[in-house]
Amino acid sequence: VTGETFGLSISEAQAREMELTFDSTHFLNPRKIHSRRHKNLRGRWPREMVRIRPDASSNRSVSFGINEVDNGRIFKWLAERAVEAEEEDAAAVQQKHRALKS
Repeated sequence: VTGETFGLSISEAQAREMELTFDSTHFLNPRKIHSRRHKNLRGRWPREMVRIRPDASSNRSVSFGINEVDNGRIFKWLAERAVEAEEEDAAAVQQKHRALKS
């Protein structure tokens, strides 16, 4: 562990402590992509930073780019999916209760 400060106004000891505590400095640094799949990007950010497949039984996926991560759209989308899932679960429980009563 080096204690590289990456230009931040912190001491090397603080940087070392952060590295040992969080172990995340290398993940925070942007890096170019050199894989064949992304060779057309030529060092730019990929268009799809995050790809989510909401339904495991489907091949449909939803993608979010750097701007959508930055402006919070991804988190809004995730919150909406959580509400939908809770509503679906509640409806399923009600349906089971009705079935048990009859």
